[in-house]
Amino acid sequence: MKKTKILLASLVASIMLVGAGFASWTDALNINNTVSTGNMKVNFDENYCKVINDNPLISVEMNFEGDVEQGENLAREISIETMNMYPGSEYKVRTRVVNTGTIPVKFDNAKVKFVYPDEQEFRSKSVALKKALVIPYLRAVVYDLDENGNKIQVYRSINIGQDIPLNELADSINTAMTGVELEEGQIVEFGEDIEDIEAGDFNKFVYRVEFPVGEIGQYQKAQNAELGFDITLNWKQFNAQ
Repeated sequence: MKKTKILLASLVASIMLVGAGFASWTDALNINNTVSTGNMKVNFDENYCKVINDNPLISVEMNFEGDVEQGENLAREISIETMNMYPGSEYKVRTRVVNTGTIPVKFDNAKVKFVYPDEQEFRSKSVALKKALVIPYLRAVVYDLDENGNKIQVYRSINIGQDIPLNELADSINTAMTGVELEEGQIVEFGEDIEDIEAGDFNKFVYRVEFPVGEIGQYQKAQNAELGFDITLNWKQFNAQ
């Protein structure tokens, strides 16, 4: 019996040693990652934006400035210079903003910055002019476009306000356009009467900057005035808080 136990013990030890000598097989799966980011870009459409002036007594000129997209007729800034305005005069502006990026954008805020002359005498005249100028009616309309860039339907219409004093313009836009989004390729235009768009007359969809007639002598202090006002429309990523 003693020899048998020793033999069995030797056999078990041999099996263990042989097992330890086997090589194991392995296999692996790989995940290769490439990440590309989109871009957020909102521009003015140079081909569409323009000023319309039917009054030979005043001159109005629009220029495109800032980071202009070469070869794409897109601009980051618009400047409008108006000369010789008087009570009872106005000019019209046609404006289109395009989401040329690859992600949706959301309206963040509007700001209006007023630029006055350095001399105190002329500064007071500019303040008087700022209080006089109004935008009689303002609406923003968001459009869907087809693959050729043509308007196919009104996506959303936003009434911003009526008889908006220039110094209240930013507040009016901010209140009305909270949460407004532009999908990739969508546009927003600013004007007055939505019926012009529904009738297919897109050229009439403009907004007016008006110097009201007022009462006799009401705008006396606004003579020989010079006023600059910069309107900035800020946009942010669609999912930003």
